[in-house]
Amino acid sequence: MLILKKQRQLKKVTTEQRLNKGKLAEKYAIKEKLGKGNFAVVRRVIRRIDRKEFAAKIISKKHLSKHEMQELEFEVNILQRILHPNVVHLVEVIDTPRHLYLVMEILTGGELFDRIVARGSFSEQEAANITRQLASALSYLHRIGIVHRDLKPENIIFDNPSENSLIKITDFGLAKYIVEDPEHPKEGPRKTLKTACGTPGYVAPEILKQNGYNEYVDLWSSGVILYIMLCGFPPFSAADNPKTLYRKIKKGEYSFPSPAWDQISDIAKDCVRSLLTVDPKQRMSANELLEHPWIKQSELQSPRNIMSKYFTKSLHTYLHRKRLRRGVELIITLNRMIRAAKLEEVARIQRADYRKRLFLIKQDLKQQQQIAKKKLQDKYGDEYEKKLDESDIQIYLFDETPAIDYSQV
Repeated sequence: MLILKKQRQLKKVTTEQRLNKGKLAEKYAIKEKLGKGNFAVVRRVIRRIDRKEFAAKIISKKHLSKHEMQELEFEVNILQRILHPNVVHLVEVIDTPRHLYLVMEILTGGELFDRIVARGSFSEQEAANITRQLASALSYLHRIGIVHRDLKPENIIFDNPSENSLIKITDFGLAKYIVEDPEHPKEGPRKTLKTACGTPGYVAPEILKQNGYNEYVDLWSSGVILYIMLCGFPPFSAADNPKTLYRKIKKGEYSFPSPAWDQISDIAKDCVRSLLTVDPKQRMSANELLEHPWIKQSELQSPRNIMSKYFTKSLHTYLHRKRLRRGVELIITLNRMIRAAKLEEVARIQRADYRKRLFLIKQDLKQQQQIAKKKLQDKYGDEYEKKLDESDIQIYLFDETPAIDYSQV
């Protein structure tokens, strides 16, 4: 037992020694992994000079194409120009022949909608406060000639877990300049962008129409986010096939259905309408959004909890679908990498082993659920269905549907 303990300690020391080498380690103590991407890993780091914590994105240049490297450099160039309390701050860039290190402020408050669900209560007052911060950040970005182009809840992170935490806009991978000279953003005409990009459900109609667009696409995305914050589901359903979804967006086909919107104020609905306006020339700018009565008097808006049972269920469903889409996208990316590396047979064996283990876990969960269900039925008798409906307990149906073969995607 003592030998195993010493081996674990030795392994920990060896890992820390391996991590704390190179250019980044000269200024920062490199700690645990916070996240991982295709060609990058994010780690918590501590600045040696003052012991402040940051998040370091460590990007390996080895597998990046020339085009990917150019895109990365462009994103870094944009981030270096930004300094606003509601935008993630790039603290330092360390460039070496093998790696690019991006040291950024560490955000620990969680994603926007995850935070709302975890809190269990939410009000118009809070929604207005979040939208005001978002508008402030967009006003600043647009003034210095930057359009984000991919605003969505996943890219809005709370700074810390505290009650009064600020929000921060993150992920500038699709951001572009809308000015000819970023050094002098107020001089000269603004550019019209034409590249189709963004996230389905949040993308503005003018991007889909491919007639050119500008910074007002960020205000449309803000309107979609605000809509979901107030009712728990999106204005344009992702359940529709892409063709139907895009048709609805281009026509601005949405509504404020009952009962979800019954308790929402008319002035909040007006704010949503002013953002989800198909014609960008008629849509509110970021500065106009800051002047909207619902935003300007955010502290006077109702503090009443708007998270009804319907709201909570809708937002849970939305988040589950979002995570499923993320998972599928990750699997598709991994399969492409596996095929490129000619490791299909190794992956097939690993999948088969995983499915065997998953089957046993599934059977155990099924048994536990049956026991819990019987206890509830014994306790409540004829009122079982009603009590189940009133509670937060969810009974999932386990069927014998074959596993999806993701190796074909």
